[in-house]
Amino acid sequence: MALNADQARAVAVRDGLCVVIAGPGTGKTETLAAKTAALIEAGERPLVVTFTRSAAHTVIHRLGALRRAATIGTCHSLAFRVLRRVSSPQPSAKRLLHAWEKERILRHLVQHRRFGSDPVEIEERITRLKARAAVTDDDRELLTLYAQEKGPCRMDFQDLLLDATQLLLSAEEWRILYQSSYTHVLIDEAQDLDPLQARFIA
Repeated sequence: MALNADQARAVAVRDGLCVVIAGPGTGKTETLAAKTAALIEAGERPLVVTFTRSAAHTVIHRLGALRRAATIGTCHSLAFRVLRRVSSPQPSAKRLLHAWEKERILRHLVQHRRFGSDPVEIEERITRLKARAAVTDDDRELLTLYAQEKGPCRMDFQDLLLDATQLLLSAEEWRILYQSSYTHVLIDEAQDLDPLQARFIA
């Protein structure tokens, strides 16, 4: 793939931090794929974290056969892989919420007028609180009610990150294994990571 001078400079960086700042449609994904390919060809083992599944598929497609030498996925898909690999060999009793189940839970929460009347806003608030921790009594009550509605055997995408992060923190041998598995971490749209996603990647 043909790169301009700025893209080539970003791809050439091997050590330390490299931050690429560019607007939409300027070739960031191409740069990410090219840098991943260059690292693989140099014998490195990159971890590529994308913000969306679409971006992950794009990088995988552009890498071709080289994709087998890299680990590529969204934070949530990577967390799922960690839980599946590291957790007990016994099948987990937990499962992801279906979309219709979450919609029903959010509609129930709307009935508590103090949390607002828009299910989308309530869902966004819950996501933010799980990422940054509840501060007010109202925040804590919302999370408690949501957890009660969800139950102990169902999980949302934030739970994936929370459980995977806690598992790696408590299982030192697995944490060391994962940290030593990659020589470089490439993050697409890193500015959009919330604190929970950042903790999981770290």
